[in-house]
Amino acid sequence: MFELKLFDKINIERIDSPEGRKYKVPSGELYPSVTTLLSSHGKEKLDKWRKSVGEDKANRISTKARIRGTAVHNICEKYLLGEDYTTNTMPFNLSEFNKLKPLLDSNVNPIYGIEHKLYSHILKAAGTCDLLCKWKGVNSVVDFKTSRYVKKEKDIENYFIQATSYCIMAQELYNIAFTQIVILMVVDHEEPLIFCKRRNDYIDKVKSVFITNRG
Repeated sequence: MFELKLFDKINIERIDSPEGRKYKVPSGELYPSVTTLLSSHGKEKLDKWRKSVGEDKANRISTKARIRGTAVHNICEKYLLGEDYTTNTMPFNLSEFNKLKPLLDSNVNPIYGIEHKLYSHILKAAGTCDLLCKWKGVNSVVDFKTSRYVKKEKDIENYFIQATSYCIMAQELYNIAFTQIVILMVVDHEEPLIFCKRRNDYIDKVKSVFITNRG
């Protein structure tokens, strides 16, 4: 069982629109989501991929990936909360999660937030963090990802930027430093990948995307 030391949740309203996801923060301001702001960072590479496979196939792959990613997130959330995560779960998703489970058991404790909404007046952005916890004793932002194939660090810079932005938000809201980012990636028919990084390694990237070169 995990020790739950959950932070008080802040009243943040999520608003989905054709222009992208936004969050209404307690001050009344509407901030774009982290993922919306990051969508233009690395867009050239994504556009090149979509062109290479064709729009129809790209849409099918993206939709399937989104559904699977949501399923894995839901399994992780239920497991961490000590809830039943096996009922009505697709066997493949459960099988892949079971590869991830030992990593959670051996590295996570205590837990401060699960699917926790965060925002920052400094970054003027908001988002939902998968997991706030201690990972191997270090305050960390942990993000769950899924992939059809093994990826390298150079392929997932946006994931590191996303997790670092959540570190900044958590510290701004709760006055507690989160100095580590952990990306846990479930890969089809492969062992999970772990990318563990220092938050400070990506601070400059966050400033560039969210402040200096913000579109």
